[in-house]
Amino acid sequence: VDYWDYIGWSDSFARPEHTARQKGYAHAAGLRSLYTPQMVVGGVDHVIGCKPMALAAAIAAHHGNAPRMLLSGRVNGDRAHLTAEPIIGKALPRRMEALLVRFIPRAEVQITRGENAGRRLHYANVVTAIETLGHWDGQARWVLDVVIEGDGSAAVLMQGVEDGPGPILAAIRLR
Repeated sequence: VDYWDYIGWSDSFARPEHTARQKGYAHAAGLRSLYTPQMVVGGVDHVIGCKPMALAAAIAAHHGNAPRMLLSGRVNGDRAHLTAEPIIGKALPRRMEALLVRFIPRAEVQITRGENAGRRLHYANVVTAIETLGHWDGQARWVLDVVIEGDGSAAVLMQGVEDGPGPILAAIRLR
């Protein structure tokens, strides 16, 4: 996020769209302010990222949730064939979006200014870009063919969207 830039160090991974996404999560959750490090598990549960036990508990709680939809993908070179299907009898949000998320699995950054000056920070799964691939109403099978440009890791998320970002309903790693 870029809202800490004023304290003397600009995060090399910050993007205005990432800040806007975090603001959307905060608004949807009824939070009055933003904070870092923030993690949003399953698209709904907010956890302070430096509290590993709270994070583990949130992940474990979501891990046991029964799926409400199926998402599958087949990758061939720079193309992916995706299929989303509702599970009969499972409620889905009225509107969902497919998001292509590009990320760097590991990164290290030497901090030169600000409150962390002199520290070397280690990052995992740093999101570099999020692209909306399309919207789905969950009523019938949905097939989507996408081009995955460039190198690097990528995943697809199916996320409910009504009053801002909602629950992550399915996710697959493409590469």
